[in-house]
Amino acid sequence: MKQMILLYLLLVSASLFAACSGGSTAAKLDANSMSIDTMGLPYSWQANRVEATAYDNSQPPGAMGLPEHIQVNFGVTDPADVQFGDPILYIIPVEEYKQLWDEAGNTAVSNNLNNLESILKDKPDLNTASLSALPYEAYVSIGAGNLAVTPQKEYLDTPWGSAVRYVARPMQGVDVILNYGVAYIAQGLTDDGKYLVSFFYPPLSTSALSNSVEEISEAEFQQANNEWATYRQEKEDMLNELSPSDWDPDLTTLDAVIGSLQFGGYGG
Repeated sequence: MKQMILLYLLLVSASLFAACSGGSTAAKLDANSMSIDTMGLPYSWQANRVEATAYDNSQPPGAMGLPEHIQVNFGVTDPADVQFGDPILYIIPVEEYKQLWDEAGNTAVSNNLNNLESILKDKPDLNTASLSALPYEAYVSIGAGNLAVTPQKEYLDTPWGSAVRYVARPMQGVDVILNYGVAYIAQGLTDDGKYLVSFFYPPLSTSALSNSVEEISEAEFQQANNEWATYRQEKEDMLNELSPSDWDPDLTTLDAVIGSLQFGGYGG
């Protein structure tokens, strides 16, 4: 009997300590309590709780794995129905995400999240900062590959935390840069660092880019193939000269969408 009482007291003490200390583990979020303003974008939205997936590096396009998280899906109601070109927003518990990958011996997620935290804290010149896009599962929406160009980099301060947003064109090789595959990306952390908020919005377009390869000159094809670094930089410089309203949708509209997010006591 004494042993049972002692065990009970130990369990109660441990629970009280965890509650008082706050801990680093994020509380489970209720998808039904979330809200977001789409600012007139042509999509309905649905917040969904998605079960954890084990770390797996056996399939292309590369290693994957996520803890239990929230997805806000736009245009589809089921996360399993997401296709290339569908906007998507993730809310992922940071420590659980790091732990999942660290235990598999892959520090890529921890490194990228630590880098994002440093960027948001120190606010270096974004033209020299190394940017990444998590989670890697977002390839279903924006495509897989390296971020060929990352113009329109800006810091965002929101009611739930802070973020970096930019425009990107994921590519797996050398090719001309069209409107096809261009996306708005925002990577942020809640003020307490417990959640990663990632917003991917394709399709994004501008009249400054061609819509199809038929519109591309032979000279541009040659430059892309033979002088990729120069070609890529010239495109990024040109896209950086555009104003937010030169994009469809307007980048400030997309900034406002992610800024309107409310969940689990964050935002509002």
